[in-house]
Amino acid sequence: MAFGLASRQKLDALVTIGTFTSLTAMVPKIGRAFVSDRYDNLATVPTLDEPYFLIHGLADQTIPAAMGQELHKAAHAAKRTGFSVVIQGADHHPDGALIASILETIVAHLDHPDAAALPLPDTVKIYGFG
Repeated sequence: MAFGLASRQKLDALVTIGTFTSLTAMVPKIGRAFVSDRYDNLATVPTLDEPYFLIHGLADQTIPAAMGQELHKAAHAAKRTGFSVVIQGADHHPDGALIASILETIVAHLDHPDAAALPLPDTVKIYGFG
């Protein structure tokens, strides 16, 4: 849904947490005929006109981390501004205080793109799209 909003309205940045590549990729084949909107986030990445920040936990069993990797690759191929934040050991509901710290890092990056990243725990890795 966030990608849909970003495609309809200019945003300062798009931040997603544990996002799927497309809704149809999440639905078993038998149910795909009943999905009226595909929410094809993977296809939307190249069309973004704002910085994109992707947050995903490696232990997410709801939305596989591989989908986050696919979105990262698409952002890299499209030369998007922003980065991926990978949280080792995090599931689909990362710790709120950790997410707040990551969001502070994103805001700091938006304000001062060339400055060093704020310190984050060792379980958090940042991978640029470039």
